[in-house]
Amino acid sequence: MKRLIFLIFLVILSSPVLVFAQDIDEYLENHDKLIEDYNKNIDSVPKILKKLFGDERIKIYLGHFESTRTFSAETRSARLISFKEEEIENPTLVVYVNKETLDSIINSENPAASLTSALDSGEIKYEAVGIKTKIKLFFTSLFLKFL
Repeated sequence: MKRLIFLIFLVILSSPVLVFAQDIDEYLENHDKLIEDYNKNIDSVPKILKKLFGDERIKIYLGHFESTRTFSAETRSARLISFKEEEIENPTLVVYVNKETLDSIINSENPAASLTSALDSGEIKYEAVGIKTKIKLFFTSLFLKFL
């Protein structure tokens, strides 16, 4: 399953839009810009990922020092249709990450290596919610082992 999360994050983090961001704050404060930039770059995502993870309800816990902010993201047909600082009901995926980790990955000279390290060390945690998402993640991770 780590390979799958790695692949999803890598596609998002390698977006030309994020390369120019100094840190993630710009997107945390301007949700419309995040949605616009994400959707502008969605065509670079492999079709298989768009098909498998195109309709998700994601709850994101973003820790920063002593506080945690909760965001929700919703995709439909692979397009980001909503990103808000609020809880989402009935999420299909939950992600736990701290802001420093995201900033470190974005600003790294090798984001893929930084992302792998963050996943391996547990700095980024995730869980599938619901049987359908768990089955999707399980079979996708099996498929990715053969790549």
